[in-house]
Formats: sequence, structure tokens, C-alpha cells
Amino acid sequence: PVSIIFALKKMITLYLARHGQTEENIARIFQGHMPGTLTVEGIAQAEALRDTLRNISLDAVVSSDLKRCVDTARIAVEGRNLPWELYERAGRFVDYLKERYDGKQVLAVGHGLINRAVQAHIQGVTLEHLRSVPKMNNAELRRFKLT
Repeated sequence: PVSIIFALKKMITLYLARHGQTEENIARIFQGHMPGTLTVEGIAQAEALRDTLRNISLDAVVSSDLKRCVDTARIAVEGRNLPWELYERAGRFVDYLKERYDGKQVLAVGHGLINRAVQAHIQGVTLEHLRSVPKMNNAELRRFKLT
């Protein structure tokens, strides 16, 4: 007799958020790998994100390692004791989530362009059509189911 053992993959609920407004956003400076400094409005946006997330059960937080995302995430999950991982920008982000957070609800805080690329990957949009994916506003939250 042959025993076949396989693991059933569960669905990941991804809450994808963009960092709050920064001084550099206001000055229309492309930030790239610059850390970025949240404005008073950016802090208020992160607090509003925290209010939005208040009744959502989260298992983990994953955020970019850049200061503007860390600051936004810190405010958004204030008062929660959640495991938190920082990631460097990577093209394999969705695969990384699937490998590490099977069946979990995860908040990921990132940047406008990488969040757009993550959404495109999830929705099967090719790179040539990346601009068809709507931009995220500062501290905006979008929910995706990953299988």
C-alpha cells in the first residue's frame, strides 16, 4: 500500500496598504530607496488606517524596510502584539507570502509602485499593462485573497 500525504493550501487574506503621506510626496520627489518622513497628514492617515483595521483580526505584519512604511505600519498596528517582518523590495513578494503565511491574514505596508506591481501579479496583469492597475492613495487599504 502507498500512502499519499499532501498538505492542503489555505487562502491568505492580504491587506495591502500604502504608506502615509510624506514630505517628499508633497514636494513631488520620487522617493525610491529614500526613507521618507511622514507629514502630520501622513500620521493622521496612518491613524485612520489603524481605525480601519481595528476590527480586523491580523496574524502578522510585513512591511518594507524603508522608514515611511515602518512608521505607517507601527502606527497602524499600535497596541497589537503581532509578528512583524521587514522585506526588501523583491519581485517574489507574493510567492514569499504564500510560502510563509498560508491560511493567515497579513497586513503588508509598501510603496505606490511596488504595491501596484503586487496587485498586477495577483490579478494577472502583465507588466505592459501595469498602468491599468489603479494607483493607491496614501494609507489606502486594499484586500486580496491569495490561493
